[in-house]
Amino acid sequence: MFSLEGITTNVQDWLLMKFNPTMALAIECVIVILLSISLFAILGLVLVLMERKVAAHIQIRLGPNRVGPGGMFQTVADTLKLIMKEGLTPDKADKFLFNLAPFVVMMVGMLLLAPIAFAKNFQIWDINIGVLYISSVSSLSVIGILMAGWASNNKYSLLGAMRSGAQIVSYELSAGFAVLTIVVLTGSLQISEIINAQQNGWWIFKGHIPAVIAFVLYIIAVTAETNRAPFDLAEAESELTAGFHTEYSGMRFALFFLAEYINIFIVCAIGATLFFGGWMPLHIGNWEAFNHIMDYIPSSVWFMGKTFFLIFLIMWFRWTFPRLRVDQLLNLEWKYLLPIRNMFLKEYITDVLTGVTSLLKGMRKTGYYFTHSKEIITEQYPDNRATLLMSDRFKGEVVMPHDANNEHTCTGCTACELACPNGTIKVVTKFETSPEGKKKKAIDALVYRLELCTMCNLCIVACPSDAIKMAPNFEHSVFDRTKLTKVLNQPGSKIREGIE
Repeated sequence: MFSLEGITTNVQDWLLMKFNPTMALAIECVIVILLSISLFAILGLVLVLMERKVAAHIQIRLGPNRVGPGGMFQTVADTLKLIMKEGLTPDKADKFLFNLAPFVVMMVGMLLLAPIAFAKNFQIWDINIGVLYISSVSSLSVIGILMAGWASNNKYSLLGAMRSGAQIVSYELSAGFAVLTIVVLTGSLQISEIINAQQNGWWIFKGHIPAVIAFVLYIIAVTAETNRAPFDLAEAESELTAGFHTEYSGMRFALFFLAEYINIFIVCAIGATLFFGGWMPLHIGNWEAFNHIMDYIPSSVWFMGKTFFLIFLIMWFRWTFPRLRVDQLLNLEWKYLLPIRNMFLKEYITDVLTGVTSLLKGMRKTGYYFTHSKEIITEQYPDNRATLLMSDRFKGEVVMPHDANNEHTCTGCTACELACPNGTIKVVTKFETSPEGKKKKAIDALVYRLELCTMCNLCIVACPSDAIKMAPNFEHSVFDRTKLTKVLNQPGSKIREGIE
């Protein structure tokens, strides 16, 4: 049976056979670093695509479906786009801290990989205080966010960073109490000991009510700690442009974006380890036959399955609930999640039950849409377009009416070109010879570029012969930019099918 443990053992034995112990350890460190970077890159591509697919199903949309089979290469295209974008640094920013902040956030994520057991005996560092190590190192991510907000010399960035700091510090308390529940039940801070303690049943089942409450607290708290909606106050685009990474572009922005998904994977991996046994298969008491069958499934599959289930749960949570206000965010932590001592008060229980009921109703509704995704109500835009009934007075793209003989009234006076403020219209003239032998100026082509048009109506007002008018059409979405340019005095020239 496939086993990551066997691969690592074979590699280590080969290195010790070829090199001295010090050199073998150095090579192992390099291998671990390269594998960690590769894991981060793959997780970034997979989780972003997964997020977009989950969002599309819940919102009854199509989602990415053009780049590659089923849109599976969409995130690869997005990555190439970010690589090619220019990385800008504000003139008055603290350039050293501004450039250092994305790497600080990423380094925290790499450090958190150390104690996580990805499979049986497949762990970078089985430290005896693994839970304490995770709780301590995860707190450092807020330093990178505060560094980015302050160094940007931007008030929006600073305000987003301060929000993030208050949010992370607040919700770390609830996350810490949830983790302590499993530590108390296990009697150890070591990750391997916590996993082995769930050999006869996961804590989410055999821990009874305390473990269930701790799991709910943990999921809510880590959703807030990772700045995920509905707790994404640090990046509230409707209030703060983009929050703490407003001034970042290119790959530096990509590092912040990647760090968010890496943190989601890490907190879900920790949750899967603490509450669902990590790589431990599903064992039920002394059911030897059942437990033996479960052992045939590789431990890495168990771990990844549980982790991605929790990731899906957090994504489901995101696409169900709207963003909270900052006061609601802090009230939820300090008045409801943290004061466990009040859990036996009647008013407290009533408020909590009301809130949980509302949450479950919302998630049930979006869960229904996710499982009935075939009832898609959106269209493959722009290939398929809904027919919009617009008023004749609506100002849209410029057209040139023609009569039954394909004649128009344009004289080529260039008044519309002179009136246009941004070069949307270009009039090309020529000289024609009349039957009497006289040369006169006439229009050769009236070129109209729809992508530049602001639909200001100035060209219509300036035209002395009423040769052009504005039609009730405003859709600019095409894949080929050349289709946005047409020659108005030639009836056969079209922006796209069906529009003349």
